[in-house]
Amino acid sequence: MPQTDYEIITKIVVSTDQAIKNLQALNAELAKKKKDFKGVASSAKETSAVIQQETKKQTDAEKKLTKEIKECKDKIKEKEKAVDKLGQTAKRVFLVIFAAAILALRQFTRWAIEAAMATIEFQRSTYLFEVSIRALQRVGMETTLAEWRDRLAEIKEQFPIFSEQEIVSALTSITLKLREFEFTAEEMNNVLTISASLARALGKDFGELGQQIASALSRGYFEALQAAGIPISRLEIMQRAYDDALNSTFETMDDAARAHIAYNIVMEHSEAIMEDLGIVGTRTFERLRIAEADLADATKDLGEVWVEVLIQVKTAWADFLTSLIDPIVIQNPFESIINYLADFFSWISSSMSNLADSLEGISFMKGAQEGAKEMSKAFNNMADSAYEYADSMKGIEIFPGTESIAMWAKITSAHRQYFTALEETLLIIQELEKETRDSEGYISYENQQRLAKAYEDAKKLKEEFEGLTGIELPITIDDDMTEREVKEMLNDVRKLITDETSAHKLILHPELQLLVDTGQIDAALAWLENAMGETMGDLTDVTKEAADEMTDEITRAAKEMGEALSDIAIWFEIKAREAGIDLQNDLSRMARDLANDLAKIQRDLAFAIAKANADAGKEIADENKKHRDDELKEEEELLRKLKRLREDFLMDLEDALRERDALKVIQLTREYNVDVRRAKEDYEAGRRDREKAHQDEIADIKAQNARKIAELKAQAAKEANERRIAAALAVEERKIKHEEEMAELDRQLKDKLNALAAEFAEEYELTAEWLTALSKLVMSQYGAGSALANLISQFLLAYELALRVASVSYSYGRKPGSKVGGVQEYAEGGILLATKPTVAVFGEAGPELVHFTPLADISATPNLNRSITEAGIPQDATITHEGGMSIQEQLGLEIWLQDGLEGRIIDQTLGEAARVFNATLGRR
Repeated sequence: MPQTDYEIITKIVVSTDQAIKNLQALNAELAKKKKDFKGVASSAKETSAVIQQETKKQTDAEKKLTKEIKECKDKIKEKEKAVDKLGQTAKRVFLVIFAAAILALRQFTRWAIEAAMATIEFQRSTYLFEVSIRALQRVGMETTLAEWRDRLAEIKEQFPIFSEQEIVSALTSITLKLREFEFTAEEMNNVLTISASLARALGKDFGELGQQIASALSRGYFEALQAAGIPISRLEIMQRAYDDALNSTFETMDDAARAHIAYNIVMEHSEAIMEDLGIVGTRTFERLRIAEADLADATKDLGEVWVEVLIQVKTAWADFLTSLIDPIVIQNPFESIINYLADFFSWISSSMSNLADSLEGISFMKGAQEGAKEMSKAFNNMADSAYEYADSMKGIEIFPGTESIAMWAKITSAHRQYFTALEETLLIIQELEKETRDSEGYISYENQQRLAKAYEDAKKLKEEFEGLTGIELPITIDDDMTEREVKEMLNDVRKLITDETSAHKLILHPELQLLVDTGQIDAALAWLENAMGETMGDLTDVTKEAADEMTDEITRAAKEMGEALSDIAIWFEIKAREAGIDLQNDLSRMARDLANDLAKIQRDLAFAIAKANADAGKEIADENKKHRDDELKEEEELLRKLKRLREDFLMDLEDALRERDALKVIQLTREYNVDVRRAKEDYEAGRRDREKAHQDEIADIKAQNARKIAELKAQAAKEANERRIAAALAVEERKIKHEEEMAELDRQLKDKLNALAAEFAEEYELTAEWLTALSKLVMSQYGAGSALANLISQFLLAYELALRVASVSYSYGRKPGSKVGGVQEYAEGGILLATKPTVAVFGEAGPELVHFTPLADISATPNLNRSITEAGIPQDATITHEGGMSIQEQLGLEIWLQDGLEGRIIDQTLGEAARVFNATLGRR
């Protein structure tokens, strides 16, 4: 598996820490061996003379003994020749038999000793296993030794390739190292099972691998798991912690949480590993491992018997030596010589022991040196990649043995960029969804508006036709008709109206033609009145051709005026809608920018808090290391002091023993015990003081970190408030700009309407006096209900509409498109009272007069009813079938009040409505 840069850096840190620990242990061992060598050299110098004297005496004795042996040899040479042949043969036979017996005895002895050692090691592991189970019980786990012994038997049955010694050792390591990390019995059982599986897959010792996996979960050394193919690293642990909202680094993370995250990763990949292993015992090397495990268990069982034999032999041998030494010590008259020789041989034994330790130390140092060389070589290879990576990070230096802040910054930056992109994508998706919903709502609204418009067109056309002709159309208009049905019905109505009101058909009708030809004009007009109702009126003083020409001219003018007003209304609606959409888009963009800014502030705050926690964690780690170093120094000082006291005590004791002063011996012993106790008490007192100072320092670091985090949060809150205030000001400015745009649009609307009114006035030479005179003339000649009077009235209303709309001032709110009281419809005219910007549609059945007046000024403005009455057009006229006419004047006032209005506003509105009624009735 290719290694990432971060994994290389992580391995450099772990390898460097381990190398430093190994070198420190090597230095301590070197110092110890150096001191022992000095002691050996000093002792050698002191006893050199004694050794030389004893050597000289031994040389003289050897010379004398050699001379006597030579004389003996000369005497027996003659006898040796006689039995030489027989002796040689016997010698060979004896040597062969003796050698075979010696070899067999040595082999059996070695086997027995190995079995005894295996038994002792197993008993030691069993003792540690019982200690670990009691440790689990002390931390609150409800478990017993019997349960775990049963589990050991299950593991042995499931994995026969491991000996009982390996299984007990593995379980002991796992329970001792994981007992403080809140693991349950089932989780420890799972760790034991996966350790056995990995040990089997890798061909390693079960106990050793169990200890490595326990270290991986408890301390974060993942090399053993990575070698087994489990993708686990510190970066993976941090990513899982980030997903679980544990905002902390690997070092500052809670130990139990870190251990459980590592456990979850191991268990996620355990099933695949166990499936790959197959059936136990099917491969040759596993059958060999099973045989070796059985041999180890059998050796252990043999050792249980042999160890008792060794105990009895050693006890008997100790008793025999004691029985030999005691009489010599008591009865020998030369006690001083014996004591001297005993001391001398004790010194020789001590020196040899020291020499052996020194040789062992030299061997250890050589091995450590080779290991250090290999470690240094591996470290240099990994450091090359690290420094290349550091160069790419603009030369930021990565020091061995420390965490690289630049590395963390880069990883955090990558995470932040990723989540920023993700958040922006989500915001875009949300905006698209919102626009889709708005578009769907807009399309639905447009469809409803078109359907309502078509329905009103059909309804008005039907009413106008029936009112003009008196002919009831066989067409039904329902509210639930579809748009297509309404359009088809509308075409049918128009076609039917066109066919029934054709002037050619009416004029060329035989009965009408006969009446005209015979001069019966009154009868012809009565016939037209009965056939058409309100179509032409009385044509007594005007010829038929002139009336048709005037009708066509006024109809064309009214149609052109209506189309022009419709075009202007459509233009204004499009512009207002575009302005509203631009406003909404800008407001949405401002809200989105504000959300992004606030999210960035939160991300920066989270990163700053994480960095502060990391810095605090590093300071705490440094303080812990310093505290441990200080404790080690004080411990070494105590040991040196105790050793010095012991050496002084032994020297003084030797003098007292030589002088045979028992009282002095007792006094020296008491003083020595007092000095040792005082030294230990001083050490304990100092240790408590150092521990208190250490805890105070840790608390101070945590307090400073808490203050720093509080300052970061306060600064982030302040920045967020400033962004919100700035966003609110920008929104206010944009709304003001929208009001200015709508005011400009209002000015352009007035210009267009003024231009339209001026154009019609110039084309038709229209004046208010002429329109009034024309209206009165038509009313007097043809009656108020004639078709010509209606056409003139429609054109008059359309022209007055253009003039009034152009002269009214408008006030626009900041939220376009809102309505008060929903859609309001007036089939026969009325007054619309609105307190907010309102969308109103007029003129669908032809030009209509619309006048917008502020509520406060409505009573001071000539109302619509009086204007129409003065122009000679009744507000409501009904044609009877008998040819008569009844006029009913009505005044309608509708007041729409929105939910949630204050009482004073409602009271003011009703008061204004009452004044309008009183003023109108007073004028009537």
